[in-house]
Amino acid sequence: MNENAKTYIRTLVNGNERLRILGVTAKTGFSFYIVHQRVDATTKKTVIVARGASAHYATLAETVTAVDAAVTAAKAVGWKTSAGPGGFKPKADAFDLTALPKPAAKTPEPAPEPAPEETPEKTSRKK
Repeated sequence: MNENAKTYIRTLVNGNERLRILGVTAKTGFSFYIVHQRVDATTKKTVIVARGASAHYATLAETVTAVDAAVTAAKAVGWKTSAGPGGFKPKADAFDLTALPKPAAKTPEPAPEPAPEETPEKTSRKK
């Protein structure tokens, strides 16, 4: 953990609900609180259901300890750790360094088109 960090946030999920456990800087020390959110089915926007478990800590280390304890307690009642940033799980790698993909077979380049024949310009002179 970076000692200069200003926030420590953990997110837990359960279906279309999210529990954000936050430790953020305050005027003096750090504030700790938990926000319960859900995604509105009609608008697809995140709606705050409730905010609670507020506390104040003097140092980031104390705040991190409180956030981690809250994460443990939330997991005990059924919340799950989100799959990753953005809430999605990345696909498995298709290859690794020992088996790099080979380039596609080189296709022959098409023959250049013949240049159009130049025809002398016809000029007509009327007298």
